[in-house]
Amino acid sequence: MQPRTRAIVTGVCPQTAGPTQPRARRPGPDDAVRVARELLDRGERVDMQAVARELGVSRATVHRWFGLRDDLVRAVFERLAEEFTAQARAQATGAGDQRLFDVLRRLAGISAAYEPMRVAAAREPGLTLQLIIDPEGPVYGHVLDALTELAAATRTPDELARLAPTLDTFLSASVALHWATIAGGREPDPQRYEDIGRALLAWTEQRA
Repeated sequence: MQPRTRAIVTGVCPQTAGPTQPRARRPGPDDAVRVARELLDRGERVDMQAVARELGVSRATVHRWFGLRDDLVRAVFERLAEEFTAQARAQATGAGDQRLFDVLRRLAGISAAYEPMRVAAAREPGLTLQLIIDPEGPVYGHVLDALTELAAATRTPDELARLAPTLDTFLSASVALHWATIAGGREPDPQRYEDIGRALLAWTEQRA
């Protein structure tokens, strides 16, 4: 007679045993910005309910992340400013002020070629232009910081401090001209921005 083997109880069925599956990541604010950007890219209005539906969360959750819809749109524009500025800096050539102006020219070209921004400006001109032109907005400050960093490469701290108001004026004039031209249905000429900038820089240096 064969000896009886004693069963070993493990509590795990051999047919179903396997590695534990990782828990699905819950969506967060960054995901909301990503989805809102996708809506913008498609020429659609950034809508809180549409973002919530895409993420599988409630609209109240998206409001908890961003408060008002304008705050979500602001986050999208901030992301665009970061992306466009980084792209312009990566493509720019030259050194010193030549590089500064080349970055601005390329940034103007990138923004003008981004058709969803024109669509958004036509649909909601007040909000869109406020986010782009307002010195307290997410776009203006980011671009000004980039230009200031480029100007600092060839200037002492004292020289940069004297130049700061000029850079602010230069960017304000260039951004206003850029989007006024687009709003008027014409194509902007980035060379005009460089002409304005060089004239302002020369004026500042003469006063020093």
